Amino acid sequence: TRAACKDLLALLHASCGFHVSVPGLIKALDSAQAAVKSGCLEQLVGPSEHLGPLGAFLTANPAHARGIYLRLFPLATDKVLEIRRSAVAALQRLRPVAPLAFFEALSKLSSDQQLSTKRHLSEAFSDLDRDLAAFVRTKRI
Repeated sequence: TRAACKDLLALLHASCGFHVSVPGLIKALDSAQAAVKSGCLEQLVGPSEHLGPLGAFLTANPAHARGIYLRLFPLATDKVLEIRRSAVAALQRLRPVAPLAFFEALSKLSSDQQLSTKRHLSEAFSDLDRDLAAFVRTKRI
């Protein structure tokens, strides 16, 4: 089912573009099946030629970017190691594309969720606490 999910999302993207495939991808990340989540995460971390158009789409649609981040943060703390690793890889790939949405979504998590998420992301993002504190300070100004 992971391969089927990945193929379906690739076909959806190829025929309709990111404006259709990204909302479907966000919704599919809520699936209870690990294979579906894994396929969606592979699509997010997918080919590098997708990153440019995906970045442009997420920059133009910050609500979609926040939606992706809000789905990825819990997956970064998932019990299944493969999903956890894939979610962290997707976050690493997408954070430079839409950093403001990344920190907005992270700051919206409850303190317990935020602490758990930051603990799981600490290896991938060594400067996460500092950058989040800077973001919070700028939002207060």
